[in-house]
Amino acid sequence: MTVIQIKRSVGVAAPTTGDLAEGELAYSEDRTGNGAGAVLYIESIASDGTTAVIDKIGGKYYTNTVDELLTPATSSVGGAVEFFEGTSNGSNKIILKAPNTLASDITYTLPISPTNNYFLKTDGSGNLSWGEVVSSITISDNQGTPNTDVLNTGETLTFAGTNNQIVTTVSNNQVAFALATDVSITGDVTVGGNDIKMSGGTTALTFSGSGDVAVAGDLTVSGNDVKMSGGTTALTFSGSGDVAVAGDLTVSGNDIKMSGGTTSLTFSGSGDVAVAGDLTVSGNDIKSSSGSTAITLSGSDVTVAGNLTVNGSSTIVNSTTVTIDDVLLKLADNNTGNSVDSGVYGEYVESATTKYAGFFRDASDSNIFKFFVGLEVEPASTVNLSGAGYTMGTIAANLSGGTISNLASALTVPNGGTGATTFTTNGVLYGNSTSAIQATAAGPDGFILKSNSGTPVWSNVIDGGTY
Repeated sequence: MTVIQIKRSVGVAAPTTGDLAEGELAYSEDRTGNGAGAVLYIESIASDGTTAVIDKIGGKYYTNTVDELLTPATSSVGGAVEFFEGTSNGSNKIILKAPNTLASDITYTLPISPTNNYFLKTDGSGNLSWGEVVSSITISDNQGTPNTDVLNTGETLTFAGTNNQIVTTVSNNQVAFALATDVSITGDVTVGGNDIKMSGGTTALTFSGSGDVAVAGDLTVSGNDVKMSGGTTALTFSGSGDVAVAGDLTVSGNDIKMSGGTTSLTFSGSGDVAVAGDLTVSGNDIKSSSGSTAITLSGSDVTVAGNLTVNGSSTIVNSTTVTIDDVLLKLADNNTGNSVDSGVYGEYVESATTKYAGFFRDASDSNIFKFFVGLEVEPASTVNLSGAGYTMGTIAANLSGGTISNLASALTVPNGGTGATTFTTNGVLYGNSTSAIQATAAGPDGFILKSNSGTPVWSNVIDGGTY
């Protein structure tokens, strides 16, 4: 067994610079005080680079002080800091405690100076400041010359309403305003929600955000226009019975007919649309019978909101760039066995010869993934490893995880290896420039490593002495 002893003294006196060397430790044990004043020291060099100084770096005196001030957090209770009154006055204390649960780190920054009768507040980011307690608020109406009133702390604010017109109700910290009788409106009506309902609660009109209007019953329009809440015209009626739709059109029935009665569009219950003639869409959307947008048009671009199913045997894409949101691509969906290869390959031309390169899982070789280049035979259900030009591909990448096996020789140190195929049992490894890593002999019990002209050797001698 190896014992390491640093310099020590039985009292509380600190060592002098003559007692220690740079980086050497010493401990004043304070045996008469049971270690209450014990301090750990180290000698270091001052900022001038030459003057030796003695620094305190720990000891029982400091750990006792920290233990009195700090209450560490447990698995379910937050930690705390304790500030005691003077020891001659008693043992009472003030405790500042962290919450048991925090979503993230919080730093509270105190203001510079206090203000009389103000309270401490935060900006939500941990910056504290002094705020004045507000004892009143000013209430104003929207008349040409506003009427104002002051509501003081403790007073009651009453919402009076108007006789037979507006009724107010206060409940659960909310004020509700209702119309007591029928209302006649001479100007525009702006609806903040999506529905206008009848007195029984049944929805009569539904407004979408894009200016569409769904009418549950019959709609009679005396003027020429039906407008959205923002004032934008949604429908325009001509004197001859024509209707111009500015936004999207939702049809609850099965057919849209021309003025002569001939059917132009037929909708099936499954969402299919049969167009008798040409289809020209002046808006941006084509919707299903339920009102959900299926196709969005933007110039010559088309966006399909749902799934696109192609029942043909080939899908040809002439795009120069294809962007896919899926995080994983599934290949060989109809593969019911393990007789075909699966992977990705590309085509290129080299010296007027069409060639193919890619990677694949070789079903005939223990499912090993392989990279290849130069193949002059386009892969079908398998990649022909004997095909003309087939060459194993080269990968430039950083690899992590897994195992490396069957190497022809040990990886050299410059290439990230050890340069060796075996090491001494229980030996300690050490570098040898770019040559193979070396190993010491197995160390005897209780011995430690020392340097012998730069080479590690085993020894069992360490002594710091006294001061």
